[in-house]
Amino acid sequence: MTLVHIENALDTFMRVMTVDVSTPSTERILAELDEGERQAVALAFGLGKNVLLLMDDYAGRQAAKSLQIHVTGLVGLLVLAKQRGLVEKVGSLLEELRNAGYCLSDEIVEIARKLAEE
Repeated sequence: MTLVHIENALDTFMRVMTVDVSTPSTERILAELDEGERQAVALAFGLGKNVLLLMDDYAGRQAAKSLQIHVTGLVGLLVLAKQRGLVEKVGSLLEELRNAGYCLSDEIVEIARKLAEE
């Protein structure tokens, strides 16, 4: 992506924002996370209740849940996409991800297939 594309995105659909999450309990929860997860959870927290945070990192998901942030991972996003008719098969996509090195347990794949009614 070139600088021109980034500037275009900033002008059209992206926003740069700062959120204040400086309560002691929130800071304590966020302190346990790596920087990327900390920033994502803080932003979701600052945006309020109508946010769905996409995160696969276990510690980040637990932190988000403790802050009452709605959270899903890639598998949940694929199931939702199937339910909305955006993808045909979740199972085949999950197998492609596995083949590319994405770590997914058999149990998670089976649960996703059931949720996607495959």
